[in-house]
Amino acid sequence: MKTLQQIQQQALLHMEYGRLELGPSVSANPVSSYLDLALYEKEMDGIVKKRPLPWIDSSKVKNVGESYSAEFLGVPIIAVRDEQRKIRVYLNACRHRGAQLKVVKEEQIKLVCPFHGWSYSTNGNPSEIPERQNCFASVSSTAFRLKELPAYEAAGMIWIILSQDEFSFPSAFQQLLEDREELGFLPRHALTEKSFIANFNWKLGVEAFLEVYHFTHAHAPYLAQLQFPNLSISDTQGENCRIVVPLRKPSEDTSLLQWAQVMYFIFPSSFLLFYDDHVALISLLPLSINQTLFRAIPLVPSEASKTDSKIQQKIDFLEVIIGQDIEILEGIQKGLQCKANRLFTFTRLEYLLAKFHQDLHVGLSTQVP
Repeated sequence: MKTLQQIQQQALLHMEYGRLELGPSVSANPVSSYLDLALYEKEMDGIVKKRPLPWIDSSKVKNVGESYSAEFLGVPIIAVRDEQRKIRVYLNACRHRGAQLKVVKEEQIKLVCPFHGWSYSTNGNPSEIPERQNCFASVSSTAFRLKELPAYEAAGMIWIILSQDEFSFPSAFQQLLEDREELGFLPRHALTEKSFIANFNWKLGVEAFLEVYHFTHAHAPYLAQLQFPNLSISDTQGENCRIVVPLRKPSEDTSLLQWAQVMYFIFPSSFLLFYDDHVALISLLPLSINQTLFRAIPLVPSEASKTDSKIQQKIDFLEVIIGQDIEILEGIQKGLQCKANRLFTFTRLEYLLAKFHQDLHVGLSTQVP
């Protein structure tokens, strides 16, 4: 992938010659892909639960021994910061009879079952089983190890894989980490999350963030005055991509985030939108075939940034833009059943939508039965 400096040079050429970044061809996607319940279930099990999803901000388990438990997409999860300051995330179910665990801090940090008193160390291994010699002497303790979920800390958040499958987290965040110096900061603290249930298929939501073709129409008058409408520059790295949207023409001494928005798409449904002073995390979590949990989490680089009024103005502005998108997307969802369209057309400006669906197809086709 290009450096951000190379992206700036490419943007200047596009602006000078009035060019847009276009895909190789027009493509189409069947409307049935948003309505097929069997396909939705395959996407959940074969894609969504096997890729990084942002769960909670790291500050919730900042110190050694701190823990946090909650359901996430219907899955009970518990996280604890271990003695080496590593984040450990487990399915919150005792391996004896499934009761949910609680963290107890004594001489050592333990996860304890309130039902029969089984306890586990932070590495997931049983540390105490009452009456073990009488009841379980012949069974290896490793057979009762807690089920651990792969977890990774990036951009101030804890990201997890719900399927328990091994995953190379650095590959998903590689470009963001490589761009860190040019971006000037990475977020470390979360502000108040805004989340709500939206009535549309999750893929419609992802599509809206992968193209700028709709900006000057769906977001008039807010984005109608863009100096270079329909211009975005993207490059991909596997299933993930980086999108740079020029907002105005830069001068030579202007840093990238002062004239453009940089967005990182973490496949399958998360976006990190970089401003010059904070980041907006957008997460679209499928709840059903026609409902999506929409999460918007502002992330800032320092404690002092939490009270910055300029950041709050940008957060409020983004909420307006998101609200406009959601109203349109919910209308699209209602229209899916009327059979006006058998196919949705993706123009050459919307080439990332075609890639997104292709990556979904490839991801599902490579699943081991």
